Amino acid sequence: MRDIVKKSHNSNHCAEEWLDEGKRLKSENRYPEAIEAFNLAIQKNRRYAEAYFARGACHYLMGNYRQTGDDLDAAALFGCRDAQVWSVFGPKPTGKRAEADEDEGDDIRT
Repeated sequence: MRDIVKKSHNSNHCAEEWLDEGKRLKSENRYPEAIEAFNLAIQKNRRYAEAYFARGACHYLMGNYRQTGDDLDAAALFGCRDAQVWSVFGPKPTGKRAEADEDEGDDIRT
């Protein structure tokens, strides 16, 4: 991940370039680094629906369901059709991870 941070300080990459970098890293199963690249894309363009969606997909693959939901909600809000479809038809977490996310949510709401 240090390479991404170092690269971000020495780069004039635009949001689209960071998105492409994140997609490349995701395809190599380097999810934490991909998330950092998507974070940089979002920093460049706060309404970048595709970057939120891609970051949410990485979080999903890592089992971070709360972050997945937050990112997919943002992506849908900013017009990402894939996120809108995912929220209705996408896979839902099951097992202990889903229960943990539900338990954490209960603590926040009370």
